[in-house]
Amino acid sequence: MKEVTKLGRWRLAALLAVVAWLAPAGSTWDGGAVADTAPPPPLLPATAGFHLGERLPADPAEVADFFTSPVQLPASRDRLWRAVDSALARGKSGRVGVHVRELHDTRVDSAFDTASAPGLSIGSTVFARHADDPFILASNTKLFTTAAVLDAFGPGHLIETRLMVRGEVEGGRLDGDLAVVGAGDPTFSWRLDPDGDSGLVFHAWADDLAAAGIGAIDGDLFLDHSLFDAPLTHPGWKPENELKWYQAPVSPFAFHENTVKVKAAPGPRPGTPARLAAEPDLALVPVDGQVSTAASWRGAHLLVRRAEGGGIAVDGGVYHRGAEVEMPVAIEDPVAYFGAAMTAAFAERGVEVTGRVRAVSPRPGLVWRPLAVHRTPLLDLLEVTNHESQNLFAETLTKLLGAERCGAGSWERGVMAVEELARRRGVEGPGFDLADGSGLARANRATPRQVTGFLAGMARHPHRDAWLVTLPTGGETATSLEKRLDVPPYPGRVYAKTGTLDGVSALSGYARGRSGRVYAFSVLAAGSVGHARRVQDAVVRAIIDHG
Repeated sequence: MKEVTKLGRWRLAALLAVVAWLAPAGSTWDGGAVADTAPPPPLLPATAGFHLGERLPADPAEVADFFTSPVQLPASRDRLWRAVDSALARGKSGRVGVHVRELHDTRVDSAFDTASAPGLSIGSTVFARHADDPFILASNTKLFTTAAVLDAFGPGHLIETRLMVRGEVEGGRLDGDLAVVGAGDPTFSWRLDPDGDSGLVFHAWADDLAAAGIGAIDGDLFLDHSLFDAPLTHPGWKPENELKWYQAPVSPFAFHENTVKVKAAPGPRPGTPARLAAEPDLALVPVDGQVSTAASWRGAHLLVRRAEGGGIAVDGGVYHRGAEVEMPVAIEDPVAYFGAAMTAAFAERGVEVTGRVRAVSPRPGLVWRPLAVHRTPLLDLLEVTNHESQNLFAETLTKLLGAERCGAGSWERGVMAVEELARRRGVEGPGFDLADGSGLARANRATPRQVTGFLAGMARHPHRDAWLVTLPTGGETATSLEKRLDVPPYPGRVYAKTGTLDGVSALSGYARGRSGRVYAFSVLAAGSVGHARRVQDAVVRAIIDHG
């Protein structure tokens, strides 16, 4: 689960964002309890069309060719079996489960609804070892989560975060309140701006307020977080990791991915205090401590802990000849954090909120009218989730799935929906059990045969190609496969998801052999992570070289 970077993918969904503005007259706005069906005031074009970052989209034809190109060369199953068996011999410790299946039929079936659909071929086994033993999935869990979300919402879905207003405007002041309806969008961060402005959306909203003649709000800022249920962290996660960026709390509101970056720069000479800073620098999350400038590397280490009131306390030292040290730390209260960042960004634009930031569930009152909306294409979220193994994105999507499809934004309901999709798409038998959406919980388990059965089912899913390009390929930059399978011919011939926990390593996905045949594979391991990765990569190379 590597640290995140600011990359994403522009999609056709951005075009749909523009179309969404053109709602027919008389349609009912769902932004608040409106007394009649009169059309809402027109939305200001504030932030429609934002997308994540700089990565160019894959060529759809190239993606489709991965599954549909004709077989060009013969392949020997015996030779492939021996090659995979030889790759497994590289493991020196631990237990490894492997299942490889050839996908005979990868034609997309738009009516495909169950794993036993007429004409479905889930593929025949070409290699199996401990294939029916349950293993901890780690971040291979994200395969199931992202597929279920895409299945439920479709590739054109947009996540909409609405800015609402109530009251009257007089003399440049709003005699009333603002509200934001939390929608489960985790992208309010540096990802939206090449220059790293985490408050980009807030600045745009402030400009919209100014354009509407509002320079001050004499009421409160209500943050409606009713979409998701408590708790904010999963009971299956390790409590000792609560400050780790990859275990950030999950809320329908997220700013800066619910982390603060703690920075410590060495002083002018050994023994002097180090310079501490925070990004973003908000009074709600103060960063303070006793960090010294160390004379050697041995004294260079930082320890962080939660201070009273939600601040971050830092102790330790930084090397006097070293560079500034940066450490992302999870914050405690996502809703308050979002509100503090929003009011600070408004102030930078000269828009004052004189009242309080109030977390509510749901927002009070009946008469709210929309002012602006921020839309994020779902496919951008799926790409970050799988390419970077970003846990907050995966967990947010899981709760969003529960809220929109199962009546409650909880882990229980979200996981229920993911498991239901998995069973419909080829997972059979006992041993399959999910607990969260990212794989942080060690209770996420499956057998290698169940994973490849699911992959075979997704190979015929109507949204297969959209899902496939959310998975990393060998050597792809800023992904969990950046330094793996990065030598030709392997890049472009494998799309796979990694997974890592203490003593756990997983790699599952698709590989296209030299013959043109496509295989689903899953290599799940318990033991040394380093040895497991070498075995996994050797197995994939064997499939491509001999399949």
